[in-house]
Amino acid sequence: MQLRYVTSELASGLKRNVSMTIAVILTIWISLMLVAMGLLIRAQVEKIETHLGGLLEVQIAFCAKSSTSPQCVSGQATRQQEASVKDVIDQSDYVASYRYRSRQEAYEGFQATNLDEDGNPTGIAKQIKVSDMATAYWVTLDDPTDTDALVSSVENLQGVQTVFNP
Repeated sequence: MQLRYVTSELASGLKRNVSMTIAVILTIWISLMLVAMGLLIRAQVEKIETHLGGLLEVQIAFCAKSSTSPQCVSGQATRQQEASVKDVIDQSDYVASYRYRSRQEAYEGFQATNLDEDGNPTGIAKQIKVSDMATAYWVTLDDPTDTDALVSSVENLQGVQTVFNP
């Protein structure tokens, strides 16, 4: 008997406050949707971080003929200086892989990224020559958070202009 009384009072209360009932239901639904979206975004960010972490590379740029940085007082990096950096990379426990980018490859990449709307080289791209470009090593690490060890071992070597660490 008491259950019937409680049910009838609940039904009459809901009928009298239909707008409040709808507002409560909508509020709870929206809050649950926001929690679900937060969990989905968090999972997606972890996936993206894992994916992009493997793609991050450290660039070791050598002195070019036209370099003006203090490390490049002696001019363009020699083959011996590049070989000494390669030896350090080969001996590093943190390196997964690396590739060498020649002046010609750097020039082609620079030209491809400096085009106007018609596909013609921009003003500065017309003035740059292959000999102005710097050679570089692009190094992929086993663990992208271990960049400090590699950077500290190569940044002060002769012929290294800069180490780009994203």
